[in-house]
Amino acid sequence: MDIMQWVAWLAGAVAVVGGIEYLKGFAPMWPAWVWRLLMPVASIGAAIAAGGPRPGFDALGITALAQLGYTLIVRKVRKGLGDDSEGGETKVSGFTP
Repeated sequence: MDIMQWVAWLAGAVAVVGGIEYLKGFAPMWPAWVWRLLMPVASIGAAIAAGGPRPGFDALGITALAQLGYTLIVRKVRKGLGDDSEGGETKVSGFTP
């Protein structure tokens, strides 16, 4: 597996996490299981959009990176935007450790 595959997975993971966080703004009271089910679906969409030769394999990689790095991604983005809160600890988050 080459470096471009990892870059595509990382970009897909950031897009999936960003999309889920965006949608949480519209439906903050939805239960955590909704967000848990949405991540693999969004990962499949990101893998198809990336146009790789194995979208199923890519979706698994994107889901894994998004799940493992969820809190880290949210914290880095919030810090980059000037928000000093911890991040990743939203009121209704299905991905907090």
